[in-house]
Amino acid sequence: MTGCAWQEKRLKKEVIDMLTISTIKGISFAVFLFYLVIAVLKVVAGTYANLSAIESVGYYSLFICIIGAASTFGPQLISHYTEREHPYGYMKYGPLVSLFIALLFLLFVLDFLRSFVTDVSADSYPGSYPFMLAMVISGILLDILILRSKRIGLTSAGSEILNTSMIETDLLLSITVAGVLITGTIYPLAELLVVFLIVAFLFRECASIIVESSNTLCDACVLDESAVCRFVNSIDGVEDCYRVRAHGASESLFVDLHVKVMSDMHVRDSHRLIARIENDLKKSYKGVSDVLVHIEPFY
Repeated sequence: MTGCAWQEKRLKKEVIDMLTISTIKGISFAVFLFYLVIAVLKVVAGTYANLSAIESVGYYSLFICIIGAASTFGPQLISHYTEREHPYGYMKYGPLVSLFIALLFLLFVLDFLRSFVTDVSADSYPGSYPFMLAMVISGILLDILILRSKRIGLTSAGSEILNTSMIETDLLLSITVAGVLITGTIYPLAELLVVFLIVAFLFRECASIIVESSNTLCDACVLDESAVCRFVNSIDGVEDCYRVRAHGASESLFVDLHVKVMSDMHVRDSHRLIARIENDLKKSYKGVSDVLVHIEPFY
């Protein structure tokens, strides 16, 4: 195969890959919008019909959408832009927004739970709501579709807006709500249990986001020091690696480490070694955007 033919074939493959990725991202965004619409419908319909179980699961679905949008589109809008006042960029504003959203949802859920406990009664099930049941079943089918597509690899890493574990929880809660709607004879007690279950899951997710965001904002180490040292020590020319520090957002990690080399190593060779360490770390650890290597003599 000639050089021109090989380059043409490679160019065609790159174009096809770009179109495929663009198509997958477009489908993922459309699914996200549909998921958001169903979440809003659950909240509105549950509020209108005074069905707290549907309203609360709608709030959980809405929470998934808001957190997913903040964690996905936020970093893309902020990008890796840096300036003199922000030498590490603006990536930490993403966890800051997530922390703010989680705190707001905690306060909202507490107020919702207080209102529900105050207004709950032992009245009989108010009636049959085929539209409500159809809406919840639509959400269940969409959850299954999303989980199925992610399991067989139809989504790319850059287009995963909705968190898989949270979708699994939403599927479980939606199935529970659907069961409550079908067996309406025990609805008052079942609704109470379902609402408390959904609130408990919301509290768990909010607490997890608060802890994760706080660790990022407080520069907690996000990489295993021993694993990084083993990896760096396997590189030719490195005699010892220690004092690894990594901080930043998951999409933009800053790593600095100390490396000992032979004392007679030439400056040019040490620079080549530093470049190799940087490149290997960026390839092996997702999210690493900057590496600072401190070279020290080994005696």
